[in-house]
Amino acid sequence: MTGTREGAIARAHARFDSGAYLENLRRLVALPTESQMPERLPDLVRYCTETLPDVMEGMGFETAVLEN
Repeated sequence: MTGTREGAIARAHARFDSGAYLENLRRLVALPTESQMPERLPDLVRYCTETLPDVMEGMGFETAVLEN
């Protein structure tokens, strides 16, 4: 069922039903990531280098942070 629409829907349902979706959402919104606020830069860096990659890699994605 992987690689199909039905497989994607089944995985999304399983992720939601297991509580993983809500747990990840809580982690993502817990950090103040206001990019235009210089005092929030450490939080934004942590979000981009730790929190977001953990969530994305847990779903099978690879991540990279590009300095700009």
